Amino acid sequence: MATEENDLFLLRDGDWKIVEERVCRVTRLTPLAAKVEDDQVVEIGDKFTPYATIGLESDAWEGVASGAIVNRADFLNLWRAFQEKREHESVFIVWSLSRKHLLTRLISPLLTRLRVMVWDKDVFEYLKTLPPHEIPFKAARKSWPEIEL
Repeated sequence: MATEENDLFLLRDGDWKIVEERVCRVTRLTPLAAKVEDDQVVEIGDKFTPYATIGLESDAWEGVASGAIVNRADFLNLWRAFQEKREHESVFIVWSLSRKHLLTRLISPLLTRLRVMVWDKDVFEYLKTLPPHEIPFKAARKSWPEIEL
């Protein structure tokens, strides 16, 4: 597992496109402007600060990149995953902007961008080889959001 941080920082949708529909391993979750109390997001910063940053491993770059989490539900799902994962597991995400239905495309700024999963650490190399439509989300031990759009 790569541990060295690189200079890549994913903030806006255009930055995240590099990993669209690709599996990434999340190496850290660092809350900035929010915390979770009683399974609810409590904002503690201003509205211009991301909820958190994450460390990301991907086959799209060397080392560990950073990504900003600017969606409330994405932050909560990541927080839940880090609370849920066991010693031998990792948190994985798939970032996606594409939506299948016109209605979901119209309200997409409000929707989550991340599919968050908890898998065994060793499955990362295998998941990276799969095309997006073959990623077995339901085979993950835990997955968020639980509702498919």
